Amino acid sequence: MSSVFDAFGAEDTELRVGEIARRTGLARATASRLVAELVEHGFLERSGQSMRAGLRFFELGERAARPR
Repeated sequence: MSSVFDAFGAEDTELRVGEIARRTGLARATASRLVAELVEHGFLERSGQSMRAGLRFFELGERAARPR
């Protein structure tokens, strides 16, 4: 599943499933299944036909933040 997150570059806020499949080298059906599972768990959110990082993804990032 980490390959799905790796598909998002620094400038990408949203990607369509087809683009995620192309960037990861996964079959479109596999990418679609993984994206659906990540949406179900809140790691990705649907924005029309595109996907973007979900709230759960940011919540975990916040837990990993270290005090400066």
